Amino acid sequence: MPPSMQRRKLIANALGLGVVLVVGAPPVAIAADQLVRRPIDRGLLDGRWRLDMLGRLNVIRERNTLHALRLDERLNRAAQLHSDDMASRNYFDHQTPEGSRMTDRADAFGYRWRLLLENIATGQENPGEAVAGWMDSAGHRAAILNAKGRDAGMGHSYRPPDDEIAGIRHYWTLLIGTE
Repeated sequence: MPPSMQRRKLIANALGLGVVLVVGAPPVAIAADQLVRRPIDRGLLDGRWRLDMLGRLNVIRERNTLHALRLDERLNRAAQLHSDDMASRNYFDHQTPEGSRMTDRADAFGYRWRLLLENIATGQENPGEAVAGWMDSAGHRAAILNAKGRDAGMGHSYRPPDDEIAGIRHYWTLLIGTE
């Protein structure tokens, strides 16, 4: 099989699984750029939203001559825990009501960070809206464009409208770190 065909097959498999195995290669950057342009409204339940968000972040980083972020499962789990907690207990903060912070969550999942940054968002219905909101905020943009960031983890939680608590439905967490 020619190398270009192997790359296409790898990208197709990665897109199907919601996992990117190759970081920084031009075919992946092209695929990520195309992925950024597709609507994602339906994809929040199947887990592919992480690939969508990572693609958007890496296109932004590439345009700013920064290396691509790679998904880290430990950071995904820490971010997901925080999004789920905020949604289930109806709060929006970097710190839990008990005082747990991003560093505590990353430590709990075994990520030995030297750098750790966290962006949270609420109300945005898809990864594109969440990333756009972060890019419109100087502090959040600085985290996304931090040249020392290597790894990323994302969490999203949705609280259905049929519960008795009024308020926000979508909660997003982005962790960017370096070990």
